[in-house]
Amino acid sequence: MSRHYLFASLAATILALVSCDSNSGSQNKRSSVRGPVPTPPPVTVMPTASPAPVVVPTPTPPPDVSNVPNPAASPSAQPENYPTATRVPGKPGRVISPYAPNAGEVDVSGYPPGAEVRDPYTNKIFLVP
Repeated sequence: MSRHYLFASLAATILALVSCDSNSGSQNKRSSVRGPVPTPPPVTVMPTASPAPVVVPTPTPPPDVSNVPNPAASPSAQPENYPTATRVPGKPGRVISPYAPNAGEVDVSGYPPGAEVRDPYTNKIFLVP
């Protein structure tokens, strides 16, 4: 009889342990399948890009002309007296430079009489006749 009692108590203990394992195992399986309900991340409000400020240019005030000298009244504003070139006879639009008369002819075609022209030989200015 004690054998039967021992066998029955052993079977009951094994059955109890297996049932506890299966319940805890099924709970683990359920939690792994469904998983814990995740909490959504907190909603953060992203700042919207505000439009760039419009810069309105302010008009610059006109310069103070009370202390600016009048160039027409100043003696240094008078035009310089440049020498006049000599025409080459028989060749319209050609002159001889007053600064380098032996250097050669200078082509002044297209310039009106009295125009200031730079001598290509000396880089000095002379007037077209």
